[in-house]
Amino acid sequence: MKMMNDPLVSIAIITYNSSGTICETLDSAISQDYDNYEAVVFDDCSLDDTIEVINAWRKKQPASRLEKIGFRIFQNKKNLGVAGNCNAALNNTKGKYIQLLAGDDLLFPYSVSERVRFAEENCLPVVFSKVEVFGDEDAWLTIRRTEKYAAYGYEMLKTDTHSQYLKLLGGNYIVGPAASFVNRRFLIKLGGYDERFPLLEDWPFFLKYMKNGYPVKLCDKVLERYRVSGHSLSHAASPAYVQSCYDFFVLVCREGLIHNGMQELAEQQEKQLEKLLRDARNNPPRRDKYQIDYHQLLQWVMLKQRNISPADFFDRNHLKKIAVYGMGDLAYLLINELKDTDVSIVYGIDGNIHGDFWGVHVISPEADFPDADAIIVTPVFAFDSICSRLRNKCEIPIISLEDVLYFQMKQENGSRPTDGTHG
Repeated sequence: MKMMNDPLVSIAIITYNSSGTICETLDSAISQDYDNYEAVVFDDCSLDDTIEVINAWRKKQPASRLEKIGFRIFQNKKNLGVAGNCNAALNNTKGKYIQLLAGDDLLFPYSVSERVRFAEENCLPVVFSKVEVFGDEDAWLTIRRTEKYAAYGYEMLKTDTHSQYLKLLGGNYIVGPAASFVNRRFLIKLGGYDERFPLLEDWPFFLKYMKNGYPVKLCDKVLERYRVSGHSLSHAASPAYVQSCYDFFVLVCREGLIHNGMQELAEQQEKQLEKLLRDARNNPPRRDKYQIDYHQLLQWVMLKQRNISPADFFDRNHLKKIAVYGMGDLAYLLINELKDTDVSIVYGIDGNIHGDFWGVHVISPEADFPDADAIIVTPVFAFDSICSRLRNKCEIPIISLEDVLYFQMKQENGSRPTDGTHG
């Protein structure tokens, strides 16, 4: 797409410890079919060799090509966080539009041209579009989960802005790349990204955007590739990231919820975020959690190879109506495993998710639990503490997912798991 009046677009590549993916991102950024753009890297004091990798990549590119797009590298003098780094990009680029691009995400060759066309034709300050979620082969569960999350966001974008504002008060549902193309002057006029919340750039901005009733229209095209991994901020749930979420809720969202007559939801959300923050600070290293999850998945594969379903456990124990505690990747597998069986999942329990998720109605651990034959706890690494809390709250039988998965093996061998995580 090459037209004489094409407005300048600034592709701002936002990096922090991005050495493993930045070359692929840069290749996608400079391969646009659009004729009028600049590409600038904004590095937030990476502790790895991101800058060295970029400079090595730069030497391999035709100088005329990089000169044409004004390629340069901007290094912050101190670490600013994601919000501060995005503001550095706003203030040090020239385009009418700015395309923010994380140092591990990718553009299609037509991404910029399509977004410009959609913004200009519809007079939009922000272009919301779809993404393709991708990652390493071992990230397939996270990919599927993120796709579900993104699909929910697309549906939300079809509602009116006030409804979206109310939803955003209670949680961040927008996948970042879906709305990373913004009119730069508009964004600056709106105050840019709120640096009080260093690792949370999109949620505060879009809450302000929706609150002010600015236009929302979804471009129904896949215009970016969004990479997921255990190192992504939102997936890693680092203490610093959760702290930004908690601070934003306390300083901004809580008042909005109360003002709109949702006092109970405000209290519930604050408790959930407080718990999430405590867990992020106090939980054992993530590799312990993932090692246990890995063994559950391995056992699941072994059962599938023998044509054995976890549904056998529920049939043999006459459990027809179950609740699922923890709506993570293992819960997703269990939900799909039981879809065409006589076992029904009557509700889910999760401190960070509420409403309908993966076709299951999810409630808070603080809520009253409806009747069920059993509660299946999927985060088996924390089974003991979860079980203790639930037993003080209800009389419903509580079963570890591990016991469900190892049930057939115990029937055949008379053995049971020995790693201490079972209920």
